[in-house]
Amino acid sequence: MFIFIIICICYSVLMLMLLYGWKKTPEFSSENSPTEIRFSIIVPFRNEAENLPVLLSSLARINYPESKYEIILVNDESEDISVEIIEEFQKTYLGFNLKVLENQRTSNSPKKDAISTAINSAEFEYILTTDADCNVPVNWLKSYNDFILKTGNKLIAGPVALSLFSRLSSN
Repeated sequence: MFIFIIICICYSVLMLMLLYGWKKTPEFSSENSPTEIRFSIIVPFRNEAENLPVLLSSLARINYPESKYEIILVNDESEDISVEIIEEFQKTYLGFNLKVLENQRTSNSPKKDAISTAINSAEFEYILTTDADCNVPVNWLKSYNDFILKTGNKLIAGPVALSLFSRLSSN
């Protein structure tokens, strides 16, 4: 019991330190920087027919020049109508730079393999990944563009906004 209490205390201290560090991080506000950075957006998916319409709709609303980004969707042996949904999307958005690849599995980690497959096919300098059950903000690429131009960083980890209400309402 004593060891359990020590572990809980250490864990709590660690979480408080992380929270303190997160709160100290200055908030970045996007500026009107020129759209210079080119992005390859990678989305691995498997049996995501329910979620793909929302994701594809949000990707279609991105406020960024279409010539400056590509979308690479990697199918990991979907058994539903995910591919058909993407094909319908491509018919609606003809000028969209979107590729659908089949996952090349080489390990016991399908998602890692899907990302590797897409990276090998990516044409642009910066890689962004998201999941098929996400909804990307309109200024997603613009924010990354502005941050990269302002800071010169080569690696950026972005936050994920979760809503308890959205998770409860989707069940």
